[in-house]
Amino acid sequence: MTLHRLRRSWRPLAFFYRRHCVATLIANACCTSIFLQSGIDGLPAVLWIKAITNAAVVFIVNQRSPGAFYYYYNLGLSRAALWGATLALDFVIFISMLIVALQAR
Repeated sequence: MTLHRLRRSWRPLAFFYRRHCVATLIANACCTSIFLQSGIDGLPAVLWIKAITNAAVVFIVNQRSPGAFYYYYNLGLSRAALWGATLALDFVIFISMLIVALQAR
């Protein structure tokens, strides 16, 4: 995705992320809590839990509303671009939460 196209399409991306951000933020909070309890040794398990929950969110959203993607197709955004941007943003939020939790510890 080029920078110009990203600037033009940030609103539809934000709208798409808002549809399922509660589930991903709850997963982020749970993973951060597990990470705080287990320490750095639990990081691989937390990353696997996060990957599995992301896969579950992608599967559920794709199954529950397959027709909703036509709106984004008409705006020039593919399903891969939507999920790529969404999962990248979610990963940045997740890593930020882990860093803040480590510093607060």
